[in-house]
Parts: sequence; C-alpha cells; structure tokens
Amino acid sequence: MFDYKISFRLFIVAALTLVLTACTNQTSELSEQDRNKKEFEVQQSFESLVSATEESKWDLYFDHFDKKNFSGLNADGTTWESFSEFKAFVLPAFEMIEESLSLDFPVIHITVINHKTAILVNEYDQQILLTNGQSINTSGGGTQVWSKANGTWKLVSISASSKS
Repeated sequence: MFDYKISFRLFIVAALTLVLTACTNQTSELSEQDRNKKEFEVQQSFESLVSATEESKWDLYFDHFDKKNFSGLNADGTTWESFSEFKAFVLPAFEMIEESLSLDFPVIHITVINHKTAILVNEYDQQILLTNGQSINTSGGGTQVWSKANGTWKLVSISASSKS
C-alpha cells in the first residue's frame, strides 16, 4: 500500500534540496569569464566615481553609494554607521574644493568575491585647489566594498588611510 505521508515528506525534502542547490549555484565559484566581466563592471563604476570626483559633481559622486546598506571607516579611525553620517562628514570638505588639479591611482586592485560582491583597494595621489586659493597635495589609500543590486554596482563600505 502507498503511504501518502511518506511520499509528501519525500516531496518536501526533494523540493528543499532543489532550492538549496539553486542557492548554492548562485554563490558557486565564478568562471574566469564571469570574474573578468564583474571586474570590468566594478572598474567602470570606480572610473565613474573618480570622474565625478574630478569634476566636483557631488550628487553624481553620492549616487555611487548604497544609501541603505553603507558603513565605513575614516582615515582617523572613526566610523560612519550610515550613508547619512558619511555624507554629513564629507560634504562640507567637498564644498571647500574649488578644483581637483590632479588625481592619480598608481595602484588599483579588484578582487571579485562572487556575482554580487567585489573589493577594490587603491593608492592615490591628489592635488586640489581650495576655494581660498590654497593648493593641497594628499596621498593615501582606500578599500571599497562594491555590491551589485538591481543591475548596478554600489559602494556599501569604504575605508580610508593617509600616507605619512
């Protein structure tokens, strides 16, 4: 005789196995081609962020951030627990910049973690002209965590450091 209770349980186990297999496949190892594609996409997003910085287009700059899922670490060791904290901290400094005279990245390295996460580390050298006419040279490095949601790579975390 056929036991419907056992069959139903087997059906549930099989369905859960299929769901878990699908989830595992989403986070499985990327092919080299997929990894290169994701790296290229993150590189393009980073270049767009840099362009917004060089052109002092702060609204465009801030569009690169995930406003709901952001936290970061400032070069002085303090943290930003939200995008609004970060923006409140950096916007007054941005408003003091008259022009970005140069912005170079001698080192950029992107590590693709999976289909939706990548880490970009960089070193930079920058010269800026302030609204008061003073020119400032600064150098440092950064770590950026990029996350892809709704087809767009957004920053979910940054850490900054300054060279002595």
